[in-house]
Amino acid sequence: MSHNAGYDKGEPRAWPIALFGLATVIALVAVVLAVQYYFDRVHERQVFVRVLEPEAQDLNELRARRRSTPSGASPTSAPLPG
Repeated sequence: MSHNAGYDKGEPRAWPIALFGLATVIALVAVVLAVQYYFDRVHERQVFVRVLEPEAQDLNELRARRRSTPSGASPTSAPLPG
């Protein structure tokens, strides 16, 4: 049996190793950017849902009240019954 079994005496191929390393770094950067983009989009949507959308609902209710009053009269100047 040989004493050099399993040992490769040749030089390592540097270009494939370097290309694999470069591709790994590029893939990692792409994943980080994609996760950041996704986080920003979800965060913007949550801000809209929690902050801006309820205000829009109040505005719609105000507009509905104004439409239900006669033209030229404000909802607070309506005559009181009695």
